[in-house]
Amino acid sequence: MSNSDTLRAARQSLQSFDDFQVKETDKKDLTKVKSLTEACALYGIKKSDLITRRELISVYKKLRDVKEREYHHLVDQSQYKKAKVVSQQLKKINEECDEWLVLALDRKHLEQQKLMEKARKIRFAQAESKDKDERMVTQKMLKSQNDEKDAALLARKEELEAHIKQMPKPRMRFSKYYVDLLNSEKHLARLERFDEAADMAKKRHLLYPSEVENFEASFQHKKEALRKKLAAKEEFEKVRRYEYNRNVNHLLKVRQQGRSKVLVQNQKNLETDLKHSQFLESQEKPERVFHPSVTRREHYRETAGVFRGEQLLQSLGGKEHKSNVPALCEIHDFEQELDGTIRLTE
Repeated sequence: MSNSDTLRAARQSLQSFDDFQVKETDKKDLTKVKSLTEACALYGIKKSDLITRRELISVYKKLRDVKEREYHHLVDQSQYKKAKVVSQQLKKINEECDEWLVLALDRKHLEQQKLMEKARKIRFAQAESKDKDERMVTQKMLKSQNDEKDAALLARKEELEAHIKQMPKPRMRFSKYYVDLLNSEKHLARLERFDEAADMAKKRHLLYPSEVENFEASFQHKKEALRKKLAAKEEFEKVRRYEYNRNVNHLLKVRQQGRSKVLVQNQKNLETDLKHSQFLESQEKPERVFHPSVTRREHYRETAGVFRGEQLLQSLGGKEHKSNVPALCEIHDFEQELDGTIRLTE
């Protein structure tokens, strides 16, 4: 076989299985192959490789056809001992195909479980991010409201102090005792009882400083009463503000906790649905055909429970999940090149 034929055969065995076919002109020598594993190895397929159903069934059918022809030939030639060996090989090949199909199914299930776990992490991360953003927005709103109220309170204080500063001092008002002394002094003076009038004047002058002090204290008390009134109003507003802020935070916490419980239960339901669907699918008997006997409904992959992980991940805006079958350039060993490998650049 020429180098070009060898390269073409290698590419044929490694190509994507949407077009995977073993042509009669390029078929491998399967007459000496005793198992499906050996046949797959001829086409560069290992049991650990991620392959499609079509890939496996293509090799299986080709090997089965070869073995069945060999079996019927041996029977026709009355070589029953050899025919018995080939019959056992056919049974083993069928069993191996079932094992490979089950393994592929298990891998598909495991992949969906991983996608479900990835989607779960994304959902909870998104929920936590949303809750964090809500808390930040709420705190920003409350801080803005508090700042506005503090600014309004400061303005009222400044306005009050300006009002107090401009308050006109009222006319001096004396106590009744001081007024009685003054009236008695004037009355005695009219009666020309000057000595007694002088005594009254002396008492009145001694009382005058305390009268002025009491008047000033009364004026300052009036000012302080205005300040205390504003302070009481401020304290009342602070209590109301504290209660309002606490209620807002409490309602936000209750809303987020409720949303979190719904999310947890919904995620649990989806995971249970996936496990249940995978369990039912695993109970189905493997079918060694390209197309299973049960016809899948339209949009099966977008609605079936066995693909719940993939569906959930896509609904979260994740990238569309694709098959993990490796490309030729990913599995090609460039250090141990195939015979006939052509270098385009040096």
